[in-house]
Amino acid sequence: VLRFKQTVVWDKGKIGMGWHYRRSYEFVLVAEKSGSGKSRWYDRSRKVENIIRRCQATQEGIGKMIPSADQHPTEKPVALGAHFMRLHSLPGDLVCDPVMGSGAFGEAALRSGRRFIGIELDPHWFEVACRRLERVWAEQP
Repeated sequence: VLRFKQTVVWDKGKIGMGWHYRRSYEFVLVAEKSGSGKSRWYDRSRKVENIIRRCQATQEGIGKMIPSADQHPTEKPVALGAHFMRLHSLPGDLVCDPVMGSGAFGEAALRSGRRFIGIELDPHWFEVACRRLERVWAEQP
């Protein structure tokens, strides 16, 4: 069972999706395994905020994605998943994404040496994610 831990705002940059007020951010819900005690935290900088910003001047950070017709409608960058995995896990740890979509966070997990469990209700996107993760797995040394 997962327990809610924190809400993080992902500021994706200028001009977001929508009509009237154009949303240029998304909420990221961070959860942890219930009963596991204190959440793991591996950052020592003490500079991690609950807003992930993209610097407009340098273009550093994790910016928005505009999905192509063949991508999941709410596709996320692999770098976004990698960011959270660096904060909360170590290589070899198990990462769970209960809303896997096309598997971007699974790709981040495999590329960073984590194990991965993904859950997706839509059979089409589940198959897309499985093919993606099989390709990433095959690329591993």
